Amino acid sequence: MSAYQTVLASNEMTPSYVADVVITGLVVVFSCLVILVLFLYFMGLIFNRNKKNKKKDKITVSDSTPSVGHNSVKAPGVTAPVKGGISGDVVAAISAAIAMIGEKAGKKLFVRRITRSSKRGVNPWAQAGKIDNTRPF
Repeated sequence: MSAYQTVLASNEMTPSYVADVVITGLVVVFSCLVILVLFLYFMGLIFNRNKKNKKKDKITVSDSTPSVGHNSVKAPGVTAPVKGGISGDVVAAISAAIAMIGEKAGKKLFVRRITRSSKRGVNPWAQAGKIDNTRPF
């Protein structure tokens, strides 16, 4: 007999040997799953932080005097002309909310431009389904 066959013959399938193999396998598999979940969780944190920074960049609010333009609003009570389907009431509500946020922060904020963020051709139910199905744990 060769050395390899001797080792196989000496390692019979005893209950303690089977238990050792099963327990070792379970520990290895579940520890790898925990490492994978932690990796995905931290990757989600990193990518969501970048999305939050991009969302903050899209808001056009300044704490300086607004430039005089077609859609600029000089004070929270003054509404801008209706352009692009946004009514004066909506502009007034957005301006009031921005003014309240600025008041809490101790700054004087002005709305320079208000534009629609969603595209007209996108079905909102389809968009909600995409968001729901791609949400991280």
